[in-house]
Amino acid sequence: MFTDPDVPPSNMNDAELPLQSIIRFLKRNWRVLVLAGMACAIVGAGVAIVQPRVYEVDASFVSNDSGQGNLGGLAGLAGQLGVEVPGADEGRSPQFYAFMITSREVLRPVLQRLRTSDGVDLLEHSKFKDSDGEARVRAAVEWARSGPVSAMVRRETGMVAYTVRTPWPEISAALAEELIVEVQRFDLDSRNTQARAERQFLEDRLRSAEDELDSAESLLLAFLTQNRRIDNSAELLFRNQQLEERVARRRQVVLGLAQAYEQARVQEVRNTPLITVIEYPELPLQPVRQPMVLFAFLGAVLGLLISCSWRLAHETLKRSEGV
Repeated sequence: MFTDPDVPPSNMNDAELPLQSIIRFLKRNWRVLVLAGMACAIVGAGVAIVQPRVYEVDASFVSNDSGQGNLGGLAGLAGQLGVEVPGADEGRSPQFYAFMITSREVLRPVLQRLRTSDGVDLLEHSKFKDSDGEARVRAAVEWARSGPVSAMVRRETGMVAYTVRTPWPEISAALAEELIVEVQRFDLDSRNTQARAERQFLEDRLRSAEDELDSAESLLLAFLTQNRRIDNSAELLFRNQQLEERVARRRQVVLGLAQAYEQARVQEVRNTPLITVIEYPELPLQPVRQPMVLFAFLGAVLGLLISCSWRLAHETLKRSEGV
């Protein structure tokens, strides 16, 4: 609460005291407050002017992954027959790709091979010249993760939008282009690796299922050979039905596994990325405009707060000394 030492409390209305005190405080110090606000606004505008130029490149893509996984038919078959298929791909969400953009696994190979059309190498820039070898790569990766590369998911469309901001227009464009290339390669390689593991599992499982089918068929053949007439025996009819059902189940398993096995073989050699680029990176022609008005406004607000606090502390100290 602001109080005026020149006005006794008994002459003031208690309800109007805070507002009247603030008004009197502003009247006494308006020149200082205005000058401080103007000075800080100028400083804020100056800070915006001297900020280094930043060139921004935007791009976006969407995943064509339906979320059914590579072996959707096998998953249903496994659920019916009690067969567990390890590593079944449940689809990759847009959030997964947004994280991939800024992951070290993607940034590291991109930064190591990054070259612009003019032969500019980011790792040869003075910003990283103090380091050598692995230390230089790590420094560049952490620098990219700290702000120059960012990604987000647009919920309404499911698209992944990412932005690259660097002080160099060619590097911004080249980095944005290489990122989408690396994401496609990483995604494709990881899917092929997973399909290879699934194909190996299905190959072993199919071989076992075929052996089980052969065994069931051999039992049925031996039963029919030993019992040429079963019409007059309920026990023989029941046993025959059991053996035939066992053979039918084994055939169903073999057919399902054979279909899933062929599907896995196709997935293993897939060379078509499941990513569609919506917005391609383009070379920025102009740097990003710094928000000079915002910097000036924030500077003015900061100046007013500091000057108000200083004048209030000054007046409070004078009153305490007077007492």
